[in-house]
Amino acid sequence: MESTNIHELHAHAMSLFTLDDLAELHLRIAFADITDYVSFKGNTVTLKDSATLDPQLVQEVSAGPNGVHIKLADRHKSLEFLEWYLILREADGETRKELIQRLWDTRNAVSTATQP
Repeated sequence: MESTNIHELHAHAMSLFTLDDLAELHLRIAFADITDYVSFKGNTVTLKDSATLDPQLVQEVSAGPNGVHIKLADRHKSLEFLEWYLILREADGETRKELIQRLWDTRNAVSTATQP
């Protein structure tokens, strides 16, 4: 009985996301830049305010004796997903240029919305 509830919950959670939502996330991951999270000046590295950053793009943050370590999500996996997505959508008749422009516009809208 309990496993049915877990499956229903999983199905509901998955229904909240579309393939386009996943593609937009992978686009943000693929083109994330470490300078969105830190700034460099000489030998000094400064962390940026976490309130203005997109946490979905960060895989790991840890602090150690040598300072803070930030690991962004795997851009290679995201690029592989995007290639698959573009091939799939092209089969539906949408051109690659239209797809990329639509995803990029969505990415920019999300990026603007997360900035103060």
